[in-house]
Amino acid sequence: LAVLLAWRPRVAPSRRATTMLMDHTNEGRMLEGGLRPVPTARMARHSGTRHETSGSIFGLVTVLVVMADLGVFAFGFLRDDLSVFSLGAVAASLPIVAIVIMRFSVRRPAYDVASIMWCGFFLRLFGAYFRMIGAADALLYHNYGRRQADLFRAFEFRVITDRAIPGTGGLDVLSGVAHAIVFDDFYGSFVVFTVISFIGSCLFLRAFQIAFPAGDEKRYALLVFLLPSLVYWPSSLGKEAWIMLGLGLCALGAARLYTRETFRGAGLIAVGLGAISLIRPHVALLAAGATTVGALVSGREPSDVESSTGRRGMLGQDKVEMARLHRLVSSPVVRGISVTSRVAAVLLLVVGASWLAKYTADVLKVESLGSEDARVALDYVEEQTSQGGSQFVAARVSSPLDYPWAAVTVLLRPFPGEARDLPGLLASSETMFLLGLVAFSWRRLRQLARLWWRSNYVAFAAAFVVMFVFAFSTIGNFGLLARQRTQVLPFVFVLLSAPAVVVRPARGRGPAWRAQRRAEAGHGGAREASGSGPARRARQRAEAGEGPLVAEPPAGDSRDLHELDLRARRRVRSPERTR
Repeated sequence: LAVLLAWRPRVAPSRRATTMLMDHTNEGRMLEGGLRPVPTARMARHSGTRHETSGSIFGLVTVLVVMADLGVFAFGFLRDDLSVFSLGAVAASLPIVAIVIMRFSVRRPAYDVASIMWCGFFLRLFGAYFRMIGAADALLYHNYGRRQADLFRAFEFRVITDRAIPGTGGLDVLSGVAHAIVFDDFYGSFVVFTVISFIGSCLFLRAFQIAFPAGDEKRYALLVFLLPSLVYWPSSLGKEAWIMLGLGLCALGAARLYTRETFRGAGLIAVGLGAISLIRPHVALLAAGATTVGALVSGREPSDVESSTGRRGMLGQDKVEMARLHRLVSSPVVRGISVTSRVAAVLLLVVGASWLAKYTADVLKVESLGSEDARVALDYVEEQTSQGGSQFVAARVSSPLDYPWAAVTVLLRPFPGEARDLPGLLASSETMFLLGLVAFSWRRLRQLARLWWRSNYVAFAAAFVVMFVFAFSTIGNFGLLARQRTQVLPFVFVLLSAPAVVVRPARGRGPAWRAQRRAEAGHGGAREASGSGPARRARQRAEAGEGPLVAEPPAGDSRDLHELDLRARRRVRSPERTR
């Protein structure tokens, strides 16, 4: 994973981005007069697109993972761990996953996102087999699921579990649905929940694309789909897969809500909170609180924020011109949440949080979530989890000074010296990788204070991480902590994928600003900037290729086409003009 994060393949400008204007006869002849490329509306939509010229390293890794999966399936079939129904469940999941990948990779970014997603899914199938071999809680869910599936196949839709709903009993019902689909096959039920967790990861990626376009999307995709914890723990018949789906729905709903798609966002948030509260109402309460915090942030346009990795790989004049074209006429402008939507979202979330608080109190076996009852519940959780061979002294948060060590404990422990067996050593190796990633991301983390109030989604992710650290700092077992950590890692990766540079657009309205506006509108080549000073220097930069792309009027019968293109360029609003 570290190698893939550091991999920088050779890239070249897309063919669409360097297309010259064609004449109106559409015979493939370029305009006469020696014109430079003129940014048409079609070029504006695809100006940031690049294609790799050295092949896809992610595709090669995916092929190797598929070969490993085939070997594991053959080994499991010979050992009678897998049956025909198991292989049938895997085969039936492939077209479903293909549709999901096609749907969520339709944006076609400058990296091979489809191969990353396929690699993540096949790695999850690989991890699901080993989760099945060492199953513990999954065996109980399997037994309850088979009994519930018999009723479902007989069209008797009643619940027979004796465990609490919401809570563990909710997963018994979901297990019954999965077993009814795969005909009570054990590994087949793992495949169903693996697909569910994979869809949750896809929802997280789409939320990041919508609400945080200035972030490092490639880094986020690699971490969400290929991190070992997110590959291994949710790929099982258990709670983690369903929670991953619910949190993904909440994240996508929050992204829609913060971009003024109020009704779609509210619907997704409601479905996500309902899915989470079926099993873990306290996690749903954290998600509702984080969404409220994100809705209260002012949320300036993310077009103010430019990623420092967006221009890597382009060389020479192509790099300068295409980067400037992308910044001026095709920068993604995401509208912030309106005041009306903010007020409505806060009211709905407060009502939903009060409802979730009631069920959370029932799950924690307290009368309410007051300070005293909450303290008793946290003491009970700490006592129950500080057992077994991986126990340690929990880093309870009693004051703000306890937060740094609690965050390190919840997110980055165990350390190598604290590992007592092979699973602990593997978990510590991943935490060391995360610690190194945090250290190398110090430039990105430095911008979080500024991004907190500029981006609603960053505020949402940061609020969830802070509340999660407080709620789960009472866990005193490294094994449980490694599993519970998977719920917060997608939000942590949002913070680690922030841009390293924040660029503030010029707000002045002097001679240089007016010359820049004339150049963007297409008038820069029609008349000279008179006089000296900033206006003349702006004109000289434009002529030298350092400013906005400007084309001289062509001669002959192509003048009409040129005028139409200039009019189309005037309709493309830059971020500064939109403000």
